[in-house]
Amino acid sequence: MATTIVVIAAVVILQIAIAVIGFVLMYLLGGTTAAMNVIAIVTIVLNALLYAVVAGGAAVIARTPTGRLLGIVLPMLSWLLSTVLWHGLVQLFQFYNPVVIGLVAPVILLLVLAGWGCAAWTGRRWLIGLPVTYLLLIVVQVPLSLALTPAMALDDFAAAQLLSALSTVATTVVMVVGGVVCWLLARTEQGAGK
Repeated sequence: MATTIVVIAAVVILQIAIAVIGFVLMYLLGGTTAAMNVIAIVTIVLNALLYAVVAGGAAVIARTPTGRLLGIVLPMLSWLLSTVLWHGLVQLFQFYNPVVIGLVAPVILLLVLAGWGCAAWTGRRWLIGLPVTYLLLIVVQVPLSLALTPAMALDDFAAAQLLSALSTVATTVVMVVGGVVCWLLARTEQGAGK
């Protein structure tokens, strides 16, 4: 439990740091294309660190070698797919469909929770928490994606950064709630097996 709390705290701190650094860089460098490229690279690196913290925590709490492997691989795969989605599809190819993003992004995020679950919990009942978390993520992500559409269309980077930060906070809360649901399901299964 202590490792879980440390990981959640580290993730929240890193997300705040990423948002603050993004705003500071935008203020210092302006809204030029070169500045946005620098901000994108910094964000990718910091996000890699964030996902590595989750993967490292999963490796520490893993109960089996397979759980440890999945706990490392799935969060890092989530980072890779998220990077391709946001910095490749959305920014490089200028494709932004709020419904598609609102439905696809939660699937990518679920890889993080799935990796943590494989490392932390035995049994299968906790898997029920994944679709529950997905539905909660859709409820949060789709409206925020729709709100982000005008900013993306007008290349309003400041507004896009702010809405992305709000989306990150809301998503983190949902992921923690989903993790608690999975944990409770795992506990009930363990209790039933005793």
